[in-house]
Amino acid sequence: MKGNRPAGQRRRHNDLAVIPGLTAGLSLAALLIATLVTISAAMASFSARADSGTQSLQEHDWNHTIPKVIFATRQQQPITSAPSSVTIITREMIQAQGAFHLAGILRLVPGFQVFLSNGSTFGVTPHGFSDRDPRRLEVRVNGRSAYLPQLASVAWESLGVLPEDVDYIEVVRGSNVPAYGSNAILGAVNIVTRNPVVAAGSRIDITSGDAQTRIASFSHSAKLTDSELLLRGAYKESHGFDGVDDAAHMGHLVASGVFTPNLSHSLEFEMGLSQGDFGVGDGDHLDEFTNDDRHAFWVNGRWKYFSSDDQHWNFGLSWADYRYENSRPVLLSSLLQVPPAWIPLLVPGHEDEALELETGRRDFAVFNAELEHHLEWQSGQQLVWGLGARGDLLHTDHFVRGDGKVDTWVYYLFANVNKPLNRRWEMNGGFMLEKKNGFDAELSPRLALNYHYRPGQHLRISATRAYRQPALMESDRLWTVRFADGDLVDLVHSSDPDIGSEQVDTLEIGYLGFWGQGRWSLDIKLFQEQVRDAIDGIDTNENSCSVLLTGIEALLRRYCQSFFVDGDYGAPFDKRQRVFTNSGNWETDGLEAELSYKLDDSRSLRLTYAYLESEGSRIKSLEDGLSFGDYEDAVPRHSASLLLTQALGNHWRFNGFAHYVDQVAWRSGTDVDSYTRLDLNLGRTWRWANNEAELTLTLQNVADADYLEFQRNNHFGRRAFISFSLAWP
Repeated sequence: MKGNRPAGQRRRHNDLAVIPGLTAGLSLAALLIATLVTISAAMASFSARADSGTQSLQEHDWNHTIPKVIFATRQQQPITSAPSSVTIITREMIQAQGAFHLAGILRLVPGFQVFLSNGSTFGVTPHGFSDRDPRRLEVRVNGRSAYLPQLASVAWESLGVLPEDVDYIEVVRGSNVPAYGSNAILGAVNIVTRNPVVAAGSRIDITSGDAQTRIASFSHSAKLTDSELLLRGAYKESHGFDGVDDAAHMGHLVASGVFTPNLSHSLEFEMGLSQGDFGVGDGDHLDEFTNDDRHAFWVNGRWKYFSSDDQHWNFGLSWADYRYENSRPVLLSSLLQVPPAWIPLLVPGHEDEALELETGRRDFAVFNAELEHHLEWQSGQQLVWGLGARGDLLHTDHFVRGDGKVDTWVYYLFANVNKPLNRRWEMNGGFMLEKKNGFDAELSPRLALNYHYRPGQHLRISATRAYRQPALMESDRLWTVRFADGDLVDLVHSSDPDIGSEQVDTLEIGYLGFWGQGRWSLDIKLFQEQVRDAIDGIDTNENSCSVLLTGIEALLRRYCQSFFVDGDYGAPFDKRQRVFTNSGNWETDGLEAELSYKLDDSRSLRLTYAYLESEGSRIKSLEDGLSFGDYEDAVPRHSASLLLTQALGNHWRFNGFAHYVDQVAWRSGTDVDSYTRLDLNLGRTWRWANNEAELTLTLQNVADADYLEFQRNNHFGRRAFISFSLAWP
């Protein structure tokens, strides 16, 4: 248990500092609303001409075309009533895009960036500002929060889900802490796999292609008395990028089911395991790549009790256990570039030996218990409230304080209410109260107003203040390099003992419109996002920290940490130390848009666009004076995608996906130039009796203009794949 920081003694930051910036953003509301009303009128006029000869639509005619969402507030509601922008990715869209990796599907989301940090390891982040382990995004798979507790990041390649397993995905584009807690500070993703009740029968899928890619998967469902069961598994391997030692092999096996003894009770459960080895490393140092061995096991269940037509209860319980291990031993003489015989002279009592420079063995686990109560009144008012407890546990050899074991618990209370004010206006309000061991309790509220000014035309304005509390290796990091007998060689990283929560204030103004009996839809939002006290690393130097340099005395006192660990000197050879603390501040102003058009049952078009303007800085270094890092290029200014689906007849189909990303500078990666990528796939389906087979050719990056993914040497060129699937009852 954390013992270095009594509760209530973390640094408290100025909560009012960012309010003027947010209120200034309100001046944009009138301009946006006027623009959206003009767009709405133009689209309505166009749609009316397209639908000439049909009768005028009433409000009830639109209800069946408006999709329902759950993930914005934990309660089912029309997407037009949600307090945030929500992107729904359907199974048809997933099949049309042709991604072979789960994370790649999220390239369909405006404002999200997806990258390959290595050949088979992905990062996903909303609005940039990320390193190879993106944080600030909540990801759930069938109700289970799928984060790694050490950094609250997501190992996408270890989730045990392939694109063909997914039924649909909901993405909340904006802070969703009031519904799902600290990790959702910039967004939230809800991945729902195919239900055992729906995925009847058996299926196999096989893919082979460039980069020595091999993917084989299966699924089989069975019906028992009052139950439906589904078993699925997969094996994947890939050579990775050319010239980089980042090959990967991975597999998973998952069993899930639904038990419904009567109409009032149901139980959904899932149990899975994933195992793989991944070549990981920094593209600037190809000789330092290592093999990371990763094992994961998880189990989760959700009991639902419908006590009446207007209220029900949900109780969820989940446990996930992870074991990761990698190693890169290097002789001390090689590090110091001296003959081995010199080591006893430089370090009395020691001979030359190999030192572990990687993270070694990491064992961690996540436990979550959660209760929800849903109520609904005849007036249309909805309320969901609940409480829960979450435990994060970490054990690592030389990466955290104390004996290498850290555990922390978070207790939380939440509520979200949706209340119609009249025929046109409705209000959403919600909050999340979180109390983490060793930190102050944090209250994250949200308030939104939705205005339905005509059938199929909707406006929204919402404001959120949210907090993200530090993850285990942000608050308790102490990375040391030691001899086999435990003697200290070097202190590499440490955490500021007064580290506090990150704060994000968001103002969002949005428009959502439908025309042509739901064939057209347009989602536009304008937002301002201010991040304060972001957690990042500051490079310090013992020499600088021991001298109060003129002009930065206060910073040296605040951020310089001791170079001694339990009385042992941590800087005999390297005088540097990176300290993790609240050192970053930035603001992002932007626009996100989605336009969908279904021409007919055989053709559809989907266009997304995001414009992001950012500014901010962080304290980068206190070595030899004060150095700031610029956040200006930490987010791509422009990004866009186009998804085209076309049924060709005679059981042929053709799909195309084009994706553009502007230049961006990744933390711990490199400056990546803008690029455009075009993926195409052509498929043929055969059906006989109740069986179905499909053969698909997929071409990625058809233009064959190599572009960089995240870091140097990750050159993505043209790739081709052939896939075959067979399904039977």
